[in-house]
Amino acid sequence: MGVETAERGKARAGEAGQAAEQGAEKAAGSPALEWAARAGWIVKGLLYLTMGALAMGLAVGVSGATDQRGILRLVTRTFGDPWGSVLVIAIAVALGGHALWNFFCAIFDPFQGPDADAGWGRRLAFAARGIGYAALLFFCLQLASGRPGSDSDSTVPKATAAALDHPFGQVLIVIAGLVAIGAGVGIVVQGFRSSYKKDLQEEQMTEKERATAKILGRLGSSAYGLVCVVIGWFVLQAALFHDPKQAKGIVGAFNALAQQPAGRLLLGLIALGFLGLGLYSLAASRWMRMPRGRAGGHAGRSRQA
Repeated sequence: MGVETAERGKARAGEAGQAAEQGAEKAAGSPALEWAARAGWIVKGLLYLTMGALAMGLAVGVSGATDQRGILRLVTRTFGDPWGSVLVIAIAVALGGHALWNFFCAIFDPFQGPDADAGWGRRLAFAARGIGYAALLFFCLQLASGRPGSDSDSTVPKATAAALDHPFGQVLIVIAGLVAIGAGVGIVVQGFRSSYKKDLQEEQMTEKERATAKILGRLGSSAYGLVCVVIGWFVLQAALFHDPKQAKGIVGAFNALAQQPAGRLLLGLIALGFLGLGLYSLAASRWMRMPRGRAGGHAGRSRQA
């Protein structure tokens, strides 16, 4: 009797879990969330294109560089009130939809085929992107409310200084730097190993479009990975010399590279990669696979950052 009750409980739990998963897949593939996710890719593309253009300007000595948050600040200053706030809120809505879509994919993995593995690495990647864009959404809301918000070039040194004040802080900072470098190398390698066939709806693309998207994706992955490596290197310097000012965010790393002859060349390559990442994101807004449920045959795996 007890065994039968336990089996019935397991069956009901399985049915409830399956129903919840099917409902989540349906929600993740809903037209409203799909359009919000695609709008988020467009915003990502425009931000990366601007980052790449400004970084290239810094590399050749004609402008300064900034990151995504700096670009959003520039938008509010350029358009002023109220249009700057309205535009930032619109960007926040797109980023919010994109973050929500990533969280759906992280929890329910609707791209997983019926014979695919659990895909925990894929889930973690979706979750990390969801957290990143949720943080950017929160920053947009701060700007819209008139608060400046913080950026990586103030956060990274502060966090490093706080860690160095603790007995094992130096060790932790070394580990953090090595993790950043390792992650950056991994992103570059994965970018070149990936064929992007399961990222994009290649059946709807021409051969030239497929080849171009692959090149842009690899450029973007390389730029993203190189930035992680450079930031990790500066974090390591901060730990080894016990100087939190050595730790830098994206803009600080760009400026430091621009002060070195060979660094300008590396910065130019990173800028080119960000331009590629921006164009890839715009292409993804058009051709990226969206979840349609396991029965729909549209399974794919998104790995692009």
